[in-house]
Amino acid sequence: MFYCDESSLGNGMTLHIVWHFGAGFGAYLGIVSMENCRCVALNKACELRYILGFIPYMKLVQSPKID
Repeated sequence: MFYCDESSLGNGMTLHIVWHFGAGFGAYLGIVSMENCRCVALNKACELRYILGFIPYMKLVQSPKID
């Protein structure tokens, strides 16, 4: 709390903001991992894709319909 007013990375940007970003991104990665585990457990075809080259997400792969 003593360093909240001290700006080390720019105007109003403290290391605490960077910590919050990292914590949120880590939680998101945990959710994506659980999505992958669920797809494997349910025998669903899925693949890992990326937004902007570094933000992962799971995409279900649709199997072709056989008439």
